[in-house]
Amino acid sequence: MTNSSGSPIAGPLSLVLAGLPSNATLTDRNGAAVCSAPIGSPYVNLPLAPNNRLAAGKSTQVALQFRAASAASITFTGEVAGPGAR
Repeated sequence: MTNSSGSPIAGPLSLVLAGLPSNATLTDRNGAAVCSAPIGSPYVNLPLAPNNRLAAGKSTQVALQFRAASAASITFTGEVAGPGAR
């Protein structure tokens, strides 16, 4: 994720995996969305600087680990959730 704005973004920030197929599981998830749609979608927290912000123009990345029932492609829509309940 890259902050393309001119201002820092306050964390925590999470990547929500919306539309993950039922045959795939995100094994290293931090939780499942309970307040933001789609409910039950897994999420992982994004690593941020020690001040818990993503500075303007800076990027952060996270590796995702899946377990799948078949060798089919794993697709999802990534959504970023900011501070507050997921």
